[in-house]
Amino acid sequence: MLIELEGEKLDSFLESLDIIKNGCQFLVIKDSRIRLFGNNKSNIFEMDMTSIFNNDKINIAFNNMDQKIKLLYALKKQSNKLYINIDKESRKYIFFNDISKVYVPFVIQEFIERMSPVVSDDEYDKHISIGNLNKITEGVFDDSILKCANIFSRALESKMMRVTITLDKIIFGMAVSDINSPVTTDLITINGVFGPIIGYGQFKLEPIISCNSPIKFILYNTVNNRHLFLKMESSIGKKESLPFVLWGASSFYKENE
Repeated sequence: MLIELEGEKLDSFLESLDIIKNGCQFLVIKDSRIRLFGNNKSNIFEMDMTSIFNNDKINIAFNNMDQKIKLLYALKKQSNKLYINIDKESRKYIFFNDISKVYVPFVIQEFIERMSPVVSDDEYDKHISIGNLNKITEGVFDDSILKCANIFSRALESKMMRVTITLDKIIFGMAVSDINSPVTTDLITINGVFGPIIGYGQFKLEPIISCNSPIKFILYNTVNNRHLFLKMESSIGKKESLPFVLWGASSFYKENE
């Protein structure tokens, strides 16, 4: 199968890979859709790439994402058009333009299954069931908040967001990696009535640190108040917009514990 990407579609594809690589070791596209666990399995990343693949059902899987992305950007510098040949006979992906070719071998299926990066329907339902979650609050991480998070993540060498719930407000802030360390800087505060349970959770933010679009978020807790879930929704690209969803999970640490 031969896939052709150029212009906005190519830009959206590469930007998608840039975001995914921050939180996932593998790229697995199944039927033009992505639903992967993050590296520590505390995140689930979802994206629908159907539009850039012209509604074809495309299957691609490779590891060492950072290396592969550098190769793809090198091809893009030569030409703003990229072809992907999925050669099942030689078991290779051939990324090429009018000047150069890059050969990427298929990842062994047994290796993918052993590493288990793909979220099955059963696992998805087990990890995320809206019927068992209570919505606490919602809002938007705008461009200024994301820029601030990016700056502090690099300064602190951390990609952890701490969400602190008090009686009358919820504070989203960047924290150092240690769960017991205090928040270093606040990003956004939402006022309201949230008690009587007071505590905090921490979420890995790798996939959204480099996002260039505002992110809508919804914060949930489980009915037993043991876990927090942070659902973040945004999109990549302009004309060829690719929506994505990132689910983050955290234990809920109560103040008196």
